[in-house]
Amino acid sequence: MRIVWVGNKVIEGYWRINQGHEFLTNVSQGGLISYDHIPVEAIQLVEKVAATLGIDHAGFDIAQVGDKLYFFELNVMFGNQGIRINNIQIQF
Repeated sequence: MRIVWVGNKVIEGYWRINQGHEFLTNVSQGGLISYDHIPVEAIQLVEKVAATLGIDHAGFDIAQVGDKLYFFELNVMFGNQGIRINNIQIQF
């Protein structure tokens, strides 16, 4: 999943889903997006890490395996195709 942090808050969260047998989940390379059921624990984890590290903006990529969350990376130059504002898809 990707959790997007801007300023001092999470502005978006979404699952990045591969298509078929593809490994990649990158939206720019054909991955799908789902906004359903983003775990509150993932949002809280990003809030804690971003505040602790003084992050201004970043995309946090997180995996959920069972009940555990794992960071893959945080990136300030992240793909932003999944960001919505007031449920309107934003194109950058």
